[in-house]
Amino acid sequence: ARVAMASAASAVAVTILVASVLLLLAERGMKDIISADQFSWLTRAADEIDLQFSSRQARLQFLSAGIPQDSFDDPSRLQRYLEQHASLQSQFDDLLIFDARGKLVADLNRPKVRDGIDLVKLGYVNQTLRTQRGVISLPLRDPATQTLVVAQTHPIVDGKGLSRLVMMGLVNSERNDFLGKWTHMKSGRVGHCYIVTSDGTIVAHPDPSRVLQHMAVTAGRNPALARAFAGFEGSIEAGDGANANELLSFKRLQSTNWIIGAA
Repeated sequence: ARVAMASAASAVAVTILVASVLLLLAERGMKDIISADQFSWLTRAADEIDLQFSSRQARLQFLSAGIPQDSFDDPSRLQRYLEQHASLQSQFDDLLIFDARGKLVADLNRPKVRDGIDLVKLGYVNQTLRTQRGVISLPLRDPATQTLVVAQTHPIVDGKGLSRLVMMGLVNSERNDFLGKWTHMKSGRVGHCYIVTSDGTIVAHPDPSRVLQHMAVTAGRNPALARAFAGFEGSIEAGDGANANELLSFKRLQSTNWIIGAA
């Protein structure tokens, strides 16, 4: 009887051990599936956003190259030029032209509002003039509409290759065919998606009030996010804290220093 009881106990122990191993393997397999699914989803999102930026930049370059040089100092002609390309509002919510002093000289949506320096956008205008390269801005509050927009710029050069004007396209960051598409959508097992710069400034988030706030990162509080800022791409479990078992995924954009993350 004792031998039978011992054999039964051993069989139960082996069964429990085997079941535990199988459960552990199943959990690991499921985590691998979720990790691959989440990172694949992020990669598609990053590729689409990069494509949108490159397409809009090509449009700005095309527009800038078509401006007659003898109209560079004529705001009325610059305004008419923008109005002739109003169809581009399918890609941009507004098109602006600034002169070399940073003064707004043409505005597709508000042709009569050209009465000074737009301090909100001035830094990006100056950067474009200085580098003679297009710039992608952080979201900024457009004084005219009070909406958060992302600005893309392109220098307008003269025959000597000198930057004389700056073309700027504005896009509402919450548009459902732009950043809002990803922060408002859940795909499969992805809980939520956000976009942050490599120095921690929030670019897009399901909670709009968090945009332009800074994500606090310390080694103890969010080592996974700290790794993403240092260059990591892929999926990783949160190290500790309340969400220690949360699976986080990160993918960098190619067009700017933004990181798209999912949790």
